[in-house]
Amino acid sequence: MAQHSNGLHHHGYVERSTLSHALSAAERRMLDPDEVMHSPEEVAAWLAGTLRAAMGLTEDEVGFTDETEIWLTESRRGETIVTGLNDGPTITAEAVYDNNCECERQLKPVPPSKKRR
Repeated sequence: MAQHSNGLHHHGYVERSTLSHALSAAERRMLDPDEVMHSPEEVAAWLAGTLRAAMGLTEDEVGFTDETEIWLTESRRGETIVTGLNDGPTITAEAVYDNNCECERQLKPVPPSKKRR
């Protein structure tokens, strides 16, 4: 699975509102993400799975083949992807750089401190 380049990852958010009533990017970033994705493939799979769940459909019923190609391309470019259903929810994969993200700092191991003698 290819990793994002340039220290980029995506935060996934599912809002129980329509696109026209969704939070702004700044408001969304104040929330804990529902999902953290580290590759374009993870972004595309999460978007497809989340949309399918919202629709109450299975992978056999809706493949999102064309959309997956677009989501892969856009996430590789470091773009935020916003999609959803007409009556909600709004589903967002927000592009975030590791150095601007608390979640990435929390995931990185802290080196042990050297004991003084």
